[in-house]
Amino acid sequence: MSIKISLGLPVFNEVKFLDLTLQSILAQTYEEFELIVVDNASFDGSYELLQEIEKKDKRIKLFRNEKNLGLSKNFNLTFKYSSGDYFMWIGSHDIYENDYLSLLIEKLHKENFSHDLIFSNISNIDEKGMVIQKKKEVGFEFHNSNFITRIIKLPWVFEGSGDMVMGLFSRKALERTSIFSENVLWPDNLLIHQIASMGNIARVEQVLRARRYFRDEKF
Repeated sequence: MSIKISLGLPVFNEVKFLDLTLQSILAQTYEEFELIVVDNASFDGSYELLQEIEKKDKRIKLFRNEKNLGLSKNFNLTFKYSSGDYFMWIGSHDIYENDYLSLLIEKLHKENFSHDLIFSNISNIDEKGMVIQKKKEVGFEFHNSNFITRIIKLPWVFEGSGDMVMGLFSRKALERTSIFSENVLWPDNLLIHQIASMGNIARVEQVLRARRYFRDEKF
C-alpha cells in the first residue's frame, strides 16, 4: 500500500550543500512523493540551482518568496503548499540514506498507521562531510499513553528532542498544532510538545539522516 507523502524543503542561501541534499532525496527507493521547495529570497544562487533541478524531476514544486519572511513562516509555507496525507520537513544541508522514506513508511505500516510521528536516529557531520558522531539516539517514543501520563513523562524525556521535527508527520496531527509558531524562541520544540501531548510517536533505530553542523553552530 502506497501513501501520498509531501516533503517540505525550506531554503535560504544553501547553494553550497543543496545539490547533495537533493541528490539524496531524489534517489529515495520510495518514489511516491512530492517535494515542495520554498526559496526564502536566496541571493547565493540557490534559487537558480533549484530551477535547473526542477526541470529534471516532475515531483519538485518550486516556489519563491519575494522577500525573506523568516524561518518559521518559510517552514510553514512548505506545509501550506503541500497535499500529502503525511508530511516531512527536509534539512537543506543534510544527507539522507536512500531507504530513509521506505523505512519510515515500513514502520508506519507495522504500527497500523496509529502514530502521528515516525522519525529515525541520526549521525552528525561537519561542513566537509566528515562524521562528528556516528550515531546519535534522539527523541522519545509514546505508545497509547493517556494525556495525564504524557504530561508527567514529557519533562523527563524531552531533552534532545529537536531532531524529531524532521520526521514523518500525519497531516491531520500537524493541522491541530501551531506548526512553526512565530511567537516562541524554539518553535520546533513547541511543535514536538504539542504532538506528544495528543498522538503516538515511534522511532526507527537505524541512522538514516546525517545532520550537517556548519556556520558557527556548536556540536
